[in-house]
This record gives sequence, C-alpha cells and structure tokens, in this order.
Amino acid sequence: ISYRKSLDKQPNAVVPLYNIGVSQYAQNNLEQAQSFFSNSAEKFENKEDKAHAYHNLGNSYLSEKKYEESIKAYKEALKLVPSDMDTKYNLAYAQLMLQKEQQQQQQNQQNQDQQNKDDKNEDKNDQQNQDDKDKKDQDKGEQKQEQKDKGEQDKDKNGQQDQQNQGKND
Repeated sequence: ISYRKSLDKQPNAVVPLYNIGVSQYAQNNLEQAQSFFSNSAEKFENKEDKAHAYHNLGNSYLSEKKYEESIKAYKEALKLVPSDMDTKYNLAYAQLMLQKEQQQQQQNQQNQDQQNKDDKNEDKNDQQNQDDKDKKDQDKGEQKQEQKDKGEQDKDKNGQQDQQNQGKND
C-alpha cells in the first residue's frame, strides 16, 4: 500500500513500480507482477535496475511455465548485465524446461500418431473380417441355392423317370 501511495505522489517514479511488482510476485499475482516488472524495465535508466526488472519478469514467467517468455526476459537482463550468474542459471533452467516440454509434446504427438495408426489398422482389420464374413455368407447362400437347384433338377429327373416308368408300365 505504501508503494502505491508513493506512486500516487510521484507517478513517474520507477522504483515504486518495481517494488509493487515484487510485492505482487510475492503474493503470486503473477500477471500483475509481470505488468509492473515490464513497465519498470522500460522506465529504468540504470542498466542494473533495468536488468533486475527483466530478471524478475523472467522469474514471473517461469513460475507460470511460460518458458519462451522467461527466456526472452532473461536474455534482455543478460544484455544489460552479462556477468549476472543468477540470471544465467535461470536462463539455462528455463531453456532446459522448454526443451523437456517440447520433447514431451513430441512424444505425445508420436504416441497419438501411433494410436491413430493402430486404430486405423484395427478398423481395416475389422472391415476385412466383415468382408470375409460377408463373402462366406454369400458363398453359403450360393451353395444352398445350388443345392436347392440341384434338388429340384433331381426331382424333375425323378419325376420324368417316374413318368417314363409309368408309361412303360401302361
């Protein structure tokens, strides 16, 4: 609250902006912290102060697992103060986490692709099995029809023979 009062008295003062960002970060209000850190980084004239603002901006992005944004902020801080070991460490960590995230996404995509391929093959096999069943059913139907037709032909032959036999007997 005292930072906000200070900011009300001196609207162009940068330190209160930065301090409000620190306060918001401590309260886990990360989006608000990012806004204050970003504003203070733009307004600070001293490169060390500016670098601290970018460093903390990177930290707030990192807390939200926004790795690309945190990497950009850390790089901005290192442009200003290249020897800052904390920022170098955080940058390396953010890069590692981004790489792991991308690998996980790639693995998930490969798993999904394999699952889709497996599903497609299963559907293909199901269709082939259905086609085979349909073919067998059709063959059975044709065999039954052939047997029926043969039975009728045999009946006709027997009938004709009976008629011929009766004709001979008469």
